Amino acid sequence: MSPKSSYYFEDLPLDALKYKVLFIDIDGTLTHDSSSHVSKVIIDKINELKKYNQIFLCTNSRNLARNNELVKQFKLKIANFKYKKPSRKILKEIHIDTDRSLVVIGDKFLIDGLFAKNIGAEFIMTKRYLSGKEFLKIKLFNFVDDMVCYLLRFLHLAGL
Repeated sequence: MSPKSSYYFEDLPLDALKYKVLFIDIDGTLTHDSSSHVSKVIIDKINELKKYNQIFLCTNSRNLARNNELVKQFKLKIANFKYKKPSRKILKEIHIDTDRSLVVIGDKFLIDGLFAKNIGAEFIMTKRYLSGKEFLKIKLFNFVDDMVCYLLRFLHLAGL
């Protein structure tokens, strides 16, 4: 599990993402927080991934109108309407192909990374999309998440 990424979602290599169950975070990963606008490049990437994978969108946002708009846009289900990441109870809500390995793709180590750990999945961390208009609590959480990632990376590089 890498606590820092050099890739935005649309730049992730497709070769390593075939024949998996993918849980893809929305906020910060596919678009900035609270937005329903997703670039054509990301839509194309999702459509390519849909050819080989079982895919679920994930968000802890309770903005149902926005979430439903994204569900229609991607023609995918959101995995966690009842439970929120990082709860492993999310797996109770969905039917997954048990012959495939699980992968969580997201921008926040403390949410998406812990979700991956809780469900026994690989975690792929992406660079975070920001609008510059995030609420203070989002900015603070992102700051704490970044500090945890830097600390983990330092400890890993130091061999601790």
